[in-house]
Amino acid sequence: MSGPPSSLSCYIPSDLSGYTDADYAGSISDRRSTSGFCTFRGNHLISWKSKKQAVVSRSSAESEYRAMAQGLPSCYHPTQFFTKELSI
Repeated sequence: MSGPPSSLSCYIPSDLSGYTDADYAGSISDRRSTSGFCTFRGNHLISWKSKKQAVVSRSSAESEYRAMAQGLPSCYHPTQFFTKELSI
């Protein structure tokens, strides 16, 4: 994936941040895009994942939207952990 990643805007009570990116129609064999996302707490990477999208996107905007939809839950699960378990 090239270029700057998209930034997720989600309300997070701590210093968590998430980034997503997509490679539009990157697979030559089936034209499916690959999504990737990562979650940071401060400068520390706490989770990441890349996955081929299940459907063929019709545009790069749709591919990016699907990547953000897959990456958004990665912001909420660590937030729940940090607020419940660590009382942040």
